[in-house]
Amino acid sequence: MKKRKIASNQIQMEDGSMLTRSVVEIADGVVQQCYPLTQELPFTEWLSGPVRLSRDEQGVLRAYFNNKMIQ
Repeated sequence: MKKRKIASNQIQMEDGSMLTRSVVEIADGVVQQCYPLTQELPFTEWLSGPVRLSRDEQGVLRAYFNNKMIQ
């Protein structure tokens, strides 16, 4: 299972609300959780731009950066 932690200044939630300075945890392309970035976390990638969370055709929550799904 491939896991990633992505941090960004802006994360657009599926309801349209925005989180600032937050982390999205992704496993095999599926969003597992999202939470505020309160301290430096090991093995966390920083993306300089907004990350958007949206459900795909099967209802699975995915994260997108520059209109591309984060794997």
